[in-house]
Amino acid sequence: MILGITGSIASGKSTALDFFCRNGFVVLDADKIVHNLYKKGGQGSVLIKKHFGDEYILGNGDVDRKSLRNLVFSDIDKLIFLNKLIHPYVYDEIKEFLKKNYVENKNVAIEAAYFDEDFLGKLVDKILLIKRSLKEVISVLTKERGFNEEIVLNVYSLFKNPKKIDFVVGNDGSLECFEKELLKIKEVCIIS
Repeated sequence: MILGITGSIASGKSTALDFFCRNGFVVLDADKIVHNLYKKGGQGSVLIKKHFGDEYILGNGDVDRKSLRNLVFSDIDKLIFLNKLIHPYVYDEIKEFLKKNYVENKNVAIEAAYFDEDFLGKLVDKILLIKRSLKEVISVLTKERGFNEEIVLNVYSLFKNPKKIDFVVGNDGSLECFEKELLKIKEVCIIS
C-alpha cells in the first residue's frame, strides 16, 4: 500500500507522516527531496540560478531557500513557475525511491503538497487529505514561522484538493484527537 499524504501549507502533513513512520510505514517527505535538489550542484540549484538569478544562490552554492520562498510566496505566478520547474525532478526521485523501497507487503507513506493525476497521483494507491481551518493555518504560520498574513493567504489559496481523495482527517483539535483519526486510516491501509 502506498499512501499519499497531502493538505495545504501548515495542515499537519509532517505530523501525519511522523505518525505513519512510528507505525511501521516506510516514509518519504517530498520537501526533503526538494532540499537535496537545492544543494550545490543539484538540478534545482542549477535551475534556480538559470531562471531566478545568482541572488538566490548562497556563497556555498546552495539555493537561498528563505529568499526564494519570500519571492515566490509573494508572487503567485513565480510560485507556479517554480513548481513547474521542480516537480518533474521530485517525481523522478520519488519513482526511484519507490523502486528501491517498495516491495509487496510493505506500507509506504509519501508526504507532498500535490498529488495531481499527471505526476504523484499516479504513484499512490490511496490519498489522505489533511484539513486545517484557515484561522489555524494563519496562527501557525504567523506565530511559529514568521510569515505575514498576506503571504499565508496567497499560499493557502494555491492549494487545490486532488481529484481523487480516499480519506479526509481534520486537524483543528488536539494532537491526541488528530492521531486517533490517523490510527483509523492506518488500520484501513495497513498490510500485515
